[in-house]
Amino acid sequence: MDRFDAMQAFARVVDLMPEWADGYYAMAKVLVVVGEMEAAGIYLQQAVQLDPNKRALVAAEFGQLTDAE
Repeated sequence: MDRFDAMQAFARVVDLMPEWADGYYAMAKVLVVVGEMEAAGIYLQQAVQLDPNKRALVAAEFGQLTDAE
C-alpha cells in the first residue's frame, strides 16, 4: 500500500466513522507525508474537536501545523 492508497483508505474510514477521532488523525498524518499541510491541519482540528485528549499528542507531533483548539 502506498501513501495514496492510504489516503483513500483513511478517507473511507472518515466517511464511515465520522465520530472517530483516530480516523481524522491518521488521515492528517498521511496528508503531511504527501505535503498537504493545510488539509492536514483541518483533519487535526477535527480530531481534537472530537477528542480533546488528542490536543497534547497533536502539539507534540505536529507543533505549529495547526492551532487545534
